[in-house]
Amino acid sequence: MAAPITAIAISAGLGPAAAAPFVHDQFDVEFDFVTETFCGDMSVRVEGDFQGTFTIMQKGREHLPHFQQNLHGTHRWTNLATGLAMTDVLNTIAKDQSVTDNGDGTITVRAAYTGHDALYGPDGRRIDQFGGTTWSVIILDHGGTLVDPDDDVLLSEEIVSDHGNGPDMDFCQAFVDATTPD
Repeated sequence: MAAPITAIAISAGLGPAAAAPFVHDQFDVEFDFVTETFCGDMSVRVEGDFQGTFTIMQKGREHLPHFQQNLHGTHRWTNLATGLAMTDVLNTIAKDQSVTDNGDGTITVRAAYTGHDALYGPDGRRIDQFGGTTWSVIILDHGGTLVDPDDDVLLSEEIVSDHGNGPDMDFCQAFVDATTPD
């Protein structure tokens, strides 16, 4: 399962009690745009409606911040030539499992992305579903400020484990098959 969003983690010095959230936000993101280059040269309306929560908690002996995001939503692609759409319904959790200050201006984040996606055709029938857990190791340059994520720079991200049933299909071919009448 591909991670919908890369968790960005920061490190902090000593702070209030461990495991006390110092950021907890809810979000609702909607978008709607048209692209002329979807899967090559198709004209497609892309719509999304996502809700979730975003939390930063201090954990461990060093009280380093750990990020967690819960995301639920719908992503829809409509073939403008036919008016037919394919829809993805997803529920995911991205959670930092560990954050380590490497002592050299970088931090290492081990993150897990767990979730389920179900892809539906224009008739409401499920085309495919996939879910599982993906583990990644993320290296960030913290920009000299352990508490300010705005200056962090992603140095690398590596998927180290992927368990579950990922999509075995060609997404573009599935879209054409679902949204182009016989």
